[in-house]
Amino acid sequence: MSATDDIPDDGLAPLPQLSLLERVRIQAEILVPLMHGLEAALGRQRAHEIVGAALRDHYQAEVRAIWDGCGHDVERFFWDWAAASDSDVALETTYLRIDEEHVDFDVTDCQYARFWRALGEPELGFLFQCSSDYAVDEAVTPIHLRRTHTRMQGADSCDFRFSIDVPAVAEP
Repeated sequence: MSATDDIPDDGLAPLPQLSLLERVRIQAEILVPLMHGLEAALGRQRAHEIVGAALRDHYQAEVRAIWDGCGHDVERFFWDWAAASDSDVALETTYLRIDEEHVDFDVTDCQYARFWRALGEPELGFLFQCSSDYAVDEAVTPIHLRRTHTRMQGADSCDFRFSIDVPAVAEP
């Protein structure tokens, strides 16, 4: 067995296992100047529209993969989605309501918001991180998100309010 037997045959070297937060920090080194260049060339609004649309498609595909991977089980989806978001490492969360029709929680500390605010780029942080949460609402039919504020935008918490469409049970 050679030292290269574990390298996939896609022409790319394998990436080390990094947390989402670590990947975000690395990606920001390229994304921030790239976004500033796009904003200068296209205007802030148009640049954010284009990047936002591309990210929305990307995030929706990721969320659909989690949804399909958990067999469309709502409870398992929330656990798998939280794991993919590194929520146990990056977020402090207070759960307010969990039942068949609701998952409500507040994020009271967010390492992503801390990072992007320290860079002086909370607006880009919202575009790159916070907007991904709406992919759940857009890609998973029975789950809907309502959120009115985020730590990234300067609030004391992010208010996640998920409602879940529960199939009606036919009465005999």
